[in-house]
Amino acid sequence: MFGRLFAAIILSLIAALVSPALAQVPSFGAQPTIPTIPKSLASPRATLSTYFDGMNGANIAVAVTTLDLQGVNPLERAERGPQLAYQLFAILNREAYVDLDRVSDTSDAPAFQLPITLQGNEIGKIVIDKSSDGAYRFTPATLAALDGLWDRVQDKPVVHGLEDPDEEQFNPARWAENQMPESIKTNVLGVAKWKWFYLIILLLLGAVAGLAIRGTTLLLVRKIFKLNKQDAAYKGIHLAGNSILLIVLSGLVFGGYRFLVLPGVISGIINIASRTGVLIGFTLLAFSLWDGLVHFYVWRSADKSDQAENLIAPMLSRLGKATIVIIAGLTLLSSVGINVTGFVATLGVGGLVLAFAAKDSVENLFGSVMVLVEKPFKIGDWIRVADVDGEVEEIRLRSTRIRTFEDSVIVLPNSILLTKGIENFGMRRYRRLRTTIGVTYDTPPDKLDQFTNRIREMLFSHPHIWNEKRLVYFNDFAASSLNILVYCFIMATNWQEELEIRNEILLQIIRIADEMEVEFAFPTQVVRVKENDAPKLPYGGIEPQR
Repeated sequence: MFGRLFAAIILSLIAALVSPALAQVPSFGAQPTIPTIPKSLASPRATLSTYFDGMNGANIAVAVTTLDLQGVNPLERAERGPQLAYQLFAILNREAYVDLDRVSDTSDAPAFQLPITLQGNEIGKIVIDKSSDGAYRFTPATLAALDGLWDRVQDKPVVHGLEDPDEEQFNPARWAENQMPESIKTNVLGVAKWKWFYLIILLLLGAVAGLAIRGTTLLLVRKIFKLNKQDAAYKGIHLAGNSILLIVLSGLVFGGYRFLVLPGVISGIINIASRTGVLIGFTLLAFSLWDGLVHFYVWRSADKSDQAENLIAPMLSRLGKATIVIIAGLTLLSSVGINVTGFVATLGVGGLVLAFAAKDSVENLFGSVMVLVEKPFKIGDWIRVADVDGEVEEIRLRSTRIRTFEDSVIVLPNSILLTKGIENFGMRRYRRLRTTIGVTYDTPPDKLDQFTNRIREMLFSHPHIWNEKRLVYFNDFAASSLNILVYCFIMATNWQEELEIRNEILLQIIRIADEMEVEFAFPTQVVRVKENDAPKLPYGGIEPQR
């Protein structure tokens, strides 16, 4: 299970890296549209004015619209956007006033550049230029350089009359960093050592908390329902416990790492890994809960036979899990910034192509539903479909596995079940036994009659022979035997039981024949030659040589 979880997390990391590109790919069949540029971002002056109005008016959402966040992981834009806006505001408040009248107000203006100085020397620039949609915004390069600029200008005084934002608004880890000794403030892979230690402690706390909650949950459930490790339900509960462990661990990491303000790549990896862990945990938990509901339904249903346990439960379980996986997949796509609505709409536009491509799959699915609803057979039944003859071993969403009497396995697509007749030998109420007993011609009529009566009485007293038809009669004069017809119906639930009862009945007939000294006939031929009709040979019975 953990191998699959690891693979899922790796795939999710790849999805996170390519999600910005996927999010920008237009929907299939969509007509190209010319983006509408809002007036608030139509020129460098409009963008600066919008930004300052948002920051001074405590409307951070408006200020964030002036930032080009293409270089920020889509998963973190909602959180990083306000932090970058505050950090930019703090840097600008340490420079001279910006005279908006000297900033271009035309829609085709060149990039606006505001130098950032330290002791009279330029150390960087704040740049506003056109984004991919034609609107003027603070460039991604500018936003990426804010951390370095802030490290150098944070000790500069704020311009008189301007309000300096609290550093915790863009650096939540400032207080914790101030408490750390200098020895662990140095960077490793671009991240301070104390932040790495924090992440390790966070993982350990998550693991301990998850194991504690998992163990407590398993113990309570086992005590309440009195389950043993050998019980089938215990496996489902154990899966639920593992999913709880994963949810707690991933949730704690997801909630606790964000105040560190890590670099983009590292933050993105942790973000998508923790999100995926939570999603996989809830998916596994949904699996176990669904299996529990299915088994509870089977237990409470009127049909508590093996058919409900062997057929309905597996089919419902697979259908439910397939639905859960689809929902989890769409949720994962949405969490990495892909427009799920557009994705589904794209599927709708290409519906005809998908319908033709997936025709067999859809037919197999309908075949599975037909098996679930109509219940033409169950696990263990002997069936015949077309030229396939054998015992049903497993029923899946796409196919049915049949074990033939040669011990080979045939995987039969469920679509065939919609079009071919299904002959179910396992649903027979009775199994016919028809055989002919041949006795020798020298058997007296009275003994023959007594022999047939004894066989008939034996059948009438047998508990596994149907009462309505138990026929035993002298039936025919054969070439070398007097034939007795034995015709009855065996009450058996499967082929093996039928063979056992048939074996028992035939042995009883042999024992009755031994007791009555009735001999069974077999094909024989007797040649009788009369003495008077024998040919006479000359020369004393010796045929002359020629």
